[in-house]
Formats: sequence, structure tokens, C-alpha cells
Amino acid sequence: MSRNSFRLAMSLLLLVSLLLTACGPAATEAPPEAPPEATEAPPEEPEAPPAEKVVVQIFVGVGTGTSPEQIEQEEMLSDEFNATHDDIEIETSS
Repeated sequence: MSRNSFRLAMSLLLLVSLLLTACGPAATEAPPEAPPEATEAPPEEPEAPPAEKVVVQIFVGVGTGTSPEQIEQEEMLSDEFNATHDDIEIETSS
């Protein structure tokens, strides 16, 4: 057999094997397992004791932050926030 006919035979063999592989049956996947059923409720975690009040300090003064109109609005906003949150306190300083 000459080299060219050997290459042709190997190429045809490779082509036929690729076609047979592509036309073969698809691999089947096992069905997913069902999650285990809960037989009892998970234990409830006790509530954590209330933490100390967190103080968030906001520094103002960049640009117009120290103008009297702006300071008034900043204090109103922090007072409004502090009235609705028991565990956080906002403080502004310039």
C-alpha cells in the first residue's frame, strides 16, 4: 500500500467512526434524587439579646454642608431617622 492510499483509508475510517458516534444513542442521565422529606420542624433559635445602640457619625462640611440652611436640613433628617430607629443613632458633625 502506498502512503497516499494508507492516509485515505485512515481518513475514511476516522470519518466513519465519527459518523457512527454522532448517530448513536444519547447518553441518559439518572433522574435527580428527591430531597429528603423533613420529619420534624427544625429547632427554633432563641432570639439574640438586644445589642447596644449603634452610633453612626456623619461628617459634613464639604461644599455647602456647613451653610446654616444645610445644617438645619441635615439635623431634621437625622432627627427623623433617629425617631424611627431604636437600635441606630445618627449624629452629624462639621
